[in-house]
Amino acid sequence: MTEADLARIEASLGAPLPAHYRNFLRDHAAELRAVKARCPDAIELYLEADEIVQRNAEVRDGSLYVQFGDDSDPWPTDFILVGGFPESGNHILVNLESPRERVWRYEHAGGSIVLPAEFASWAEYLELVPQRVEWRDLYDRARGKGPGTEPGAAPDGCT
Repeated sequence: MTEADLARIEASLGAPLPAHYRNFLRDHAAELRAVKARCPDAIELYLEADEIVQRNAEVRDGSLYVQFGDDSDPWPTDFILVGGFPESGNHILVNLESPRERVWRYEHAGGSIVLPAEFASWAEYLELVPQRVEWRDLYDRARGKGPGTEPGAAPDGCT
């Protein structure tokens, strides 16, 4: 992700991104986009500036319904959405006001923000990606779908 992309995200939020998240996007968004293109179910992070801007604008204006507390409670401005699978209603979050590297999750079942996500740091996230791709490949093959399921084909990772 470019400095211009990061600046656009920050301008839309009206606040700087925490250094740990900013550095993660700058250093790893491109490689993770490549994995996500092959295996979308392995990567839940938003890796495009437009998507980060859009999702956070939607959660703040109410067009993306994410219950927080009572139905009428506004989304807390110190948390931004950085990922999630729409089907589950769960989201990955970063606290804009905390300099500590922490990754949070939002659980739709309780309408609450909890720590930590499945991973507590960006380094842990990067370690999980190959495991997720491998699991997805095994799952797809067991269901007779995806690469490597045709006679004579060799598996090559998700698609």
